[in-house]
Amino acid sequence: MGNPWGRNPENAHPHCDSEQKIAVVHNGIIANYEELKSQLLSKYTFRSETDTEVIPHLIRHYMDSGLSFEDAFLQ
Repeated sequence: MGNPWGRNPENAHPHCDSEQKIAVVHNGIIANYEELKSQLLSKYTFRSETDTEVIPHLIRHYMDSGLSFEDAFLQ
């Protein structure tokens, strides 16, 4: 029967970082997500085509650089 709404499960919330430890639900538009995603693609695996998935990977990036979760989130 398929999905009656035409939605892709990979694009459904929440979106997580590669380690599945940071989850994000977001309602809005990240205008520069393509630029951010291109910078993160060499290190992190993206599973969706959404702009929201950039957020947990960006937080993970800052945490991998030594910041605490709170500081990475604020960054």
